Amino acid sequence: MRLSGECHDRIQTDESELQRWIEEWERRYGPYFWYDEQDWAEHHKRIEAERAAAAKQQEREHIAKCLVKIVTNWHGQALTKKQARIIDQLVAHEKPTELLKKLFEIRMEDTGPFEDRNQTAIEDYIGAPHKG
Repeated sequence: MRLSGECHDRIQTDESELQRWIEEWERRYGPYFWYDEQDWAEHHKRIEAERAAAAKQQEREHIAKCLVKIVTNWHGQALTKKQARIIDQLVAHEKPTELLKKLFEIRMEDTGPFEDRNQTAIEDYIGAPHKG
């Protein structure tokens, strides 16, 4: 809103008048009435980033739920706290191969027979060499 110097000074020094004009401009033009092109560009960028983050979080939650089902079915029992924590780390973008090794307690340096009948299948899945 263009104002003369005198009106500008009067509005800026009287809080109640300033608030009255802010309320009027919000009523007329909406809550972002003072935004210029750069403000709008930043606003849209921020909203898009929030949407992308929400979508990524939803994807992580879905992956975690699937992994919980897989591990629960594989073990035939509920997850331990350690396994749940490892799955949380896995979906938080940590190195998946190392976490899968931890999750299934796979020891790559073992040279003896496998202690777990599923270990060979798991190692095949993560691409680790195995003896069999």
